[in-house]
Amino acid sequence: MPVAWSLPLTLPLPFRNRAKAPLDSRAGVAVLTGLALAPLLGLWVASSPTVAGGATAGIAVAAILMGRAHWAAYATLFGMFFTNVGLPLGFAYLDLGDLSSMALLPIWLLSRLAGNRRPRLIPSWWIIPVYVLWMYVTYAVGGAPTEVFGRFLRQIQIAMTCLAVMDLLAEEKRVETAFWLMAIAGTIHALLAVPQFGSAYRVGGVYDQPNYFAHSLSMAAIPALALWQSTARSWVKSLLAGMVGLMVLGVILSISRGTYLALGLTLIWWVRRNRRQLFAGLALAAIFGAMVPQIRERESSDIAARMAMHDLSVTNRWVTVLNGLNAVEAHPIFGVGFGQYTQLDRSVEVTQQAGRSAHNFYLSIAAASGIPALLIYLSFVGALSRSIWRWQGKRAELTGSNLPTGRAIMVQGAQGMLIYMGFTLLTKGGGGAALWCTLGLCGAVAQLPVRGDDETVPPPAPPEPPPTETLPEPTA
Repeated sequence: MPVAWSLPLTLPLPFRNRAKAPLDSRAGVAVLTGLALAPLLGLWVASSPTVAGGATAGIAVAAILMGRAHWAAYATLFGMFFTNVGLPLGFAYLDLGDLSSMALLPIWLLSRLAGNRRPRLIPSWWIIPVYVLWMYVTYAVGGAPTEVFGRFLRQIQIAMTCLAVMDLLAEEKRVETAFWLMAIAGTIHALLAVPQFGSAYRVGGVYDQPNYFAHSLSMAAIPALALWQSTARSWVKSLLAGMVGLMVLGVILSISRGTYLALGLTLIWWVRRNRRQLFAGLALAAIFGAMVPQIRERESSDIAARMAMHDLSVTNRWVTVLNGLNAVEAHPIFGVGFGQYTQLDRSVEVTQQAGRSAHNFYLSIAAASGIPALLIYLSFVGALSRSIWRWQGKRAELTGSNLPTGRAIMVQGAQGMLIYMGFTLLTKGGGGAALWCTLGLCGAVAQLPVRGDDETVPPPAPPEPPPTETLPEPTA
C-alpha cells in the first residue's frame, strides 16, 4: 500500500507560493531589530561581561514570564515607591522602580511580538512619542548634551514604561491589584516612619526628605481611599480606613505645604457629593487635631509657623521661580536644553540659587525644553483626563445613575490621582518614573468597559397608549 510522505514546511521557500506563506510582520520586525542591535550588543558584552550576563539571565526569565507580563507592571508600580532601595552599577544607580522597569520593557515587547493582540492604548498615546522626540531636539541643541545623555535615555525608558503599564493593566482586576500594591507601599513607608512621629521636626521617613515622603503617602492614600469605598467587607473596610488614616497622619507630620494644598483639594473633591464621607472626613480631622499635639507638643506651632509662609524656604523658592521665568523669556522655543536645567547660569544671568530646579514641574519643562514641550505634555494629560471624564458620562447614560459603584470607583480613583498630580506639580519640580507610571495606570483605567457586571441597562419605558376620545351620547 503506497505511503504518502509530506514535510511540514512553514518557511517562505522560493518554490512555495508566497501568498500562502508570507513572512510574519512581527517576525520581520524582530529580525531587523536584532540585526540593528547586534553590533551594540557585542560592544556591550566586550566592555561589561558581568552586566551583559545578568541582562541575558533577565531576558531568559522574561521569556518564561511572557505570559504574565502584567506581573512586571505590578513590580514597577510597587517599586516606584522605593527609590531608597536600589543597586549601584557602573553607569548609574538604579532603584527598585528602575530595575523593575528594565525588566518590564523587554517582557512587554516580547509578549506583543509573540502574541496576536495589539497593545491596548488610549487614542492619544501617540503624543508620548512626540513628547520624547521634542525632548531629543531640545537635548541636542542645549549647551551640554554630552553631560545628560543618561537622563535622555531614562526619559525614553519611563515614557515606554508609561505605555507598557497602560497596555498591560487595562483590566478591572489588574487595576484593583495595582491599587492594592500602591496602598500597601504607602502603608509600609508610614509604618517605617512611626518612630519619627514624636521626635522629628518634619517627618521624612526612609527618604529623609519630608516633601517626597508626603508626596509618596498621598499617591498611595488616594487608591486606598478608592478601595475603601468599593469594598463591602467590614474587616477590609476597617483595615483600609486605618491605612488611609496612618498615611494622612504622616502627611500632616511632614508639614509639606504643597502636599497639604494638593491632597486637601483632592479630598474635598472626593467627598463633594457624599454627605456621609464628608462627616467622616470632619470626624477624622477632629481626631487628628486632638492627636497631633499629643504626639509632639510643638507640632501645632511648627505647622502654624510654616503655613505663615515667611521662612527662608519660601524666599528661595521664589528666586528659583524667577530664574525659570527668565529662562523661558530668553529661550521660549527650545529652552536651555532637556536635562540641562542645572546649567541654567550658562544661558541666563542667575545671581542666587544657581543649579536648583524651579520647584514647579510645568515651569521646569518650559525652561528646560521650551513652551512647546509644556504644551505637548498638557495636551496628553488633557486628552487622558477627557477620556476618563467621558467614561463617567457614558456610564451615566447607560445605567441612568451617577452613583459610583463597581469599577466606577476605580475610575474615580484615577480622577483623584490626576487632580492631585495637577496641583502637587505646582510646587514640585520632579516628573520622573512615579509620574509617568501613574499616568500609565490612569490610561489603563480609561480603557475599562463602561458597564460593570453589577450594573444593568434600565429597560426602555413601554410606549404610552394613544389617548382615547369619548364621543357625546346622542340625544333624542
